[in-house]
Amino acid sequence: MKRKFLEELGLEQEQIDAVMKEYGSSVESYKTTISQFEEDLVKTKEELANKAKSLEEFEQKANLSEEQAKELQQLKESYEKQLEEQEKKIKTTKLNSALNVAIAKSGTVDEVALKAHLSDFLEEAEFDDESGTIKGLDEKLSEIKQEKTYLFKKGATGVEHKEAPKVDTTLEEINKAMGVK
Repeated sequence: MKRKFLEELGLEQEQIDAVMKEYGSSVESYKTTISQFEEDLVKTKEELANKAKSLEEFEQKANLSEEQAKELQQLKESYEKQLEEQEKKIKTTKLNSALNVAIAKSGTVDEVALKAHLSDFLEEAEFDDESGTIKGLDEKLSEIKQEKTYLFKKGATGVEHKEAPKVDTTLEEINKAMGVK
């Protein structure tokens, strides 16, 4: 979100600062979550690489009996399965993090409903490691914004706009608006 856009909407500097601060904090929390997952990913990959190296070294050094060779083979298969499961978890985590960031930026009024409308798309969605986004998500969100405008705040800025009060409002009009007789 850009300040110029908010200025064009007629917001005052104080309002713009408040909107940008809130927007920044929500995006930053998602970025922090993503970086934590990336750190965990690096650590996990290092651990798995060390285990694989240890298994290879053990296999080379040992004169194994038939029973030990079978056990080693089972350990290798278990390792491969764990590696595959870990890669799936990492892919899912990256996809969910990118989705949460995109939804936070979209200006939706109902994240759950928007995710429901994206569910078919997400079943086949691919995460782009290079850009850190989901391929085609921006286009899909634009399509949903046009079809389902009720899911998004006016202007999709995350700011609900209210009509400015009249300058020449009389006391009688104010009391009437407040329900005072």
